[in-house]
Amino acid sequence: MAPLALGRAEDEPRGEAETRLLAQDFLLAPGATVAQLLRPRGLAVLDFVRFRCGEEAGGKLGENMALRRAAWLAVPRDCHIAWYVHGSPPDAPPRHPTAPPPPPALGKYGALVACRTADGAPPSPAAAALCRQLAQHVVGMAPLALGRAEDEPRGEAETRLLAQDFLLAPGATVAQLLRPRGLAVLDFVRFRCGEEAGGGHEAGGAARG
Repeated sequence: MAPLALGRAEDEPRGEAETRLLAQDFLLAPGATVAQLLRPRGLAVLDFVRFRCGEEAGGKLGENMALRRAAWLAVPRDCHIAWYVHGSPPDAPPRHPTAPPPPPALGKYGALVACRTADGAPPSPAAAALCRQLAQHVVGMAPLALGRAEDEPRGEAETRLLAQDFLLAPGATVAQLLRPRGLAVLDFVRFRCGEEAGGGHEAGGAARG
């Protein structure tokens, strides 16, 4: 429907040419305007933002933006997905696994890491914070594969996540840091703004740590 303005609840509809959201026919209930549908339910719309892939960024960035790549990371109920976006607030508190999802974060680099505790219980705040730091490690160290917990490190050329030196605790590999805390990494995804869609997808693959 692509409305251009919010309008007011009392606005009279103008038919198919209507561009005010509240006066438009509701897409899923033709014959009733958005305002008529909301009023008896005690709901009100305060504002809205609409995006279209490839549209100009409103003059704020001076560039065209397009979606090149997307990923869907699904895990069992006893797992936790941690995230990190370079440029997002560094002191954002860890979220409980059952909490609503965080708002979208924007940055040049981003990562998702799927973790699981040894007993399958939700991670403690400290464990959730460590998983987020691990996502930060994925952004900074750019591993290409997950590897195995028993892999021998290969030094600076190491590209397997579990065998890499942990970014925030040099001298210990990721596997060495996770093992005594009862944490395991199942998979990860890394994004870089501007990467080619046909390039390596920078995911950990099916290997298990």
